[in-house]
Amino acid sequence: MHGRAPVTTPGRASGRLRQLLVLVALAVAGVVAGRLTVLLLDHPSPAVREAAPVHASDTRPTDPLPRAGAAARAAGAAALLHRWDAARATAYARGDPSALRRLYVPRSRAGARDVRLLEAYAARGLVVRGLRTQLLSLRVLSRGSDRLRIEVTDRRVGGRAVGRVGGSSDEGGAVAVALPQDAPSTRVLELRHREGRWRVSSVVDG
Repeated sequence: MHGRAPVTTPGRASGRLRQLLVLVALAVAGVVAGRLTVLLLDHPSPAVREAAPVHASDTRPTDPLPRAGAAARAAGAAALLHRWDAARATAYARGDPSALRRLYVPRSRAGARDVRLLEAYAARGLVVRGLRTQLLSLRVLSRGSDRLRIEVTDRRVGGRAVGRVGGSSDEGGAVAVALPQDAPSTRVLELRHREGRWRVSSVVDG
């Protein structure tokens, strides 16, 4: 069409972006089969919390796996994963694929999927904030000085895709759209202790 470009009012722009964000959130949330959801495991009973931002270097517990008793082992694994998860939530909130990649062992398929998911949001001008998960159960399957396998059942109940009208803070306000909630799912996670920190190696549906 030639001539003057149509003018969109701020209200209409916001409404259109909100519709777009809904579609993008629904589409991107389903891009990766077997995706790794956020794990908030600081309580043994079901709980819903928002991960507190921390630096990735904080995911280096000195002895996260107590040797006495199943409850103590689960609590140690929960504390480790809480710190790991908080670093992951921060990477998503900042749209930082490099920080996210460092949370996985090299060539981890789970890590590659997670990074692609973050990059899919970033390619659309979005970041994901407020990632929260309801923990339903956690069981330590095996542990060692440099390896941990756990079975986790949880569901994501938080998270919002955040973008801006017009694409920048100078052209409009931020618009946030909640991601669709997950149904409960069970996964087996394996973590390895590499280069002074715990990193996720694999994520398998239970």
